[in-house]
Amino acid sequence: MEKSPGIHISVCIVNWNTRGPLAACLKHLGAQALPEDFEIIVVDNASTDGSADMVRKEFPQVQLLPQKRNLMFGPGLNVATAHATGRYVLLLNSDTEVTPEQARALAHHLETSPRVGACSPREKNSDGKLWPLQALPPTAGRLLLQAFGGRKLLRRAVSEAGPQESLTGSCMMIRREVGEQVGYFDPGYFFYYEDTDLLTKIRKAGYELRIAPGVTTVHRHATSSRNVDRGRRLVWITNGFCRYIWKHNPPGVARLTLGVALFSSLFETLFYGLATGLTLGLVKSLRQRARVGPQVVWILAKTFVRRPE
Repeated sequence: MEKSPGIHISVCIVNWNTRGPLAACLKHLGAQALPEDFEIIVVDNASTDGSADMVRKEFPQVQLLPQKRNLMFGPGLNVATAHATGRYVLLLNSDTEVTPEQARALAHHLETSPRVGACSPREKNSDGKLWPLQALPPTAGRLLLQAFGGRKLLRRAVSEAGPQESLTGSCMMIRREVGEQVGYFDPGYFFYYEDTDLLTKIRKAGYELRIAPGVTTVHRHATSSRNVDRGRRLVWITNGFCRYIWKHNPPGVARLTLGVALFSSLFETLFYGLATGLTLGLVKSLRQRARVGPQVVWILAKTFVRRPE
């Protein structure tokens, strides 16, 4: 699709039952009087909370793409990006607050850094506290270190200066030509790891990932996913993890990484099962983890043996 005259930034948002946060997100973007260099595209994943009607009535300049079913995050954004006409595409969660000036600062960073294919801001919560930087993509060594209590060491290894291995998936800006080159989101991911996969594809295409200096936005984490059972989310995470590991590693390295994850999950399943018994099943979070533990182990064991389709 050819770029429309004057359109510089395409903001793409996927919404599922987050009417209030979505309204706040659109207001921060100036959607009630949309800047001439912006277009905003909202894909509504069959919400039942009146989100689509709210967008139609309060933000008529926003391009609304209502869906008949929940496409989930990655496929939903693929629908939005197919309609994007700007030079730069801002992939944005509905629970994130970004101003036009902040979006332009991200675009300026890409404009002046031709080797950078995607960038993101630093994020803070509603109380003004910075969220940690995005975790490094999983490897066998990093999983081992994490299993033996090295999570803090992994966090310390991440610095916002210089090229990144990953970026926050809730607010990242991509050159449209780069997104189209790598194909945006792989629809094979149900939920989780689709953004890690996209950013890995961008790095493999020869571009850098960067945090735009001086840009800080607000993100109210997990507004949609908090309505989903934690155990179900863990299953989704595991499926996404397995697909990512097989997709971006040689078979031997993939099996080593999955083997480490399988060993760790076996230990965790035993731990949560014992903890649930000792607490008589009264602690919901322990009960959920104990319930899905065997399923997670089965997924890891199955994909250790055979690459998923």
